[in-house]
Amino acid sequence: MSSLAVSAASLPVVVPGDKPTPLNLTLQQRAKFGVVVGISLLLVSPLLGVMFKATLIVGLGITIISLLYLKALRGIDKFSCLYDQTALQYDIFQERGVSHYSNLFYFGANPNATFKEAGKVKPSALHWAVSLGRSINNPSVVPYLLKAGADVNALNDEGETALFGALYSGDVEAVRLLLAHGVDKTIKNRYMGQTAAQKLSAERGPLISMPFYASTEKLQENRIKAVLLVDRHGRQSA
Repeated sequence: MSSLAVSAASLPVVVPGDKPTPLNLTLQQRAKFGVVVGISLLLVSPLLGVMFKATLIVGLGITIISLLYLKALRGIDKFSCLYDQTALQYDIFQERGVSHYSNLFYFGANPNATFKEAGKVKPSALHWAVSLGRSINNPSVVPYLLKAGADVNALNDEGETALFGALYSGDVEAVRLLLAHGVDKTIKNRYMGQTAAQKLSAERGPLISMPFYASTEKLQENRIKAVLLVDRHGRQSA
């Protein structure tokens, strides 16, 4: 069985008992963690003898900075890691494994949460997963998101579903999964009025090298396979 053919049923949405680590906390969790660390240093500083003054200063500094940081985060989505990304999107962007995603779902993260900036809708987690071949390098991410309830027909600001990105990346398995979960292949983007297959067929620029392909020829080969898969799916559904 291909390494890309990952069964969604084998991927837990939440890992019972999975606890957050300092490296995978959201912004608000990191600020609270800083407060705890700072107060802890203040409490132990009298016990450190010659290190008392230094520990006291460091603890006080961490506490104050963390409290100010926590105050600044008021009104920001509690699952955001950056101001224009949710924590889930950030973890996908960093190509982290499913243990990181399950950590966020453990605390109730929404797989379809996204941001709006200046009236523009940011890409969903599923868009991030298939863009520039990330799902090829991390094949478990798309089935994981789909099992978690990701909307296959969610649109970005250009009016495109994740199918557009999957075709552009030549990710045949992601395309297969999206089609199996009901992605609408007839959706046309906002600016050119093209479906995902039409947009890729009209691509005239030079092929962008992606780190997951040994050559642009392999990328083009997989793009053709992905488009044919969409085409066959259409005929079978007719």
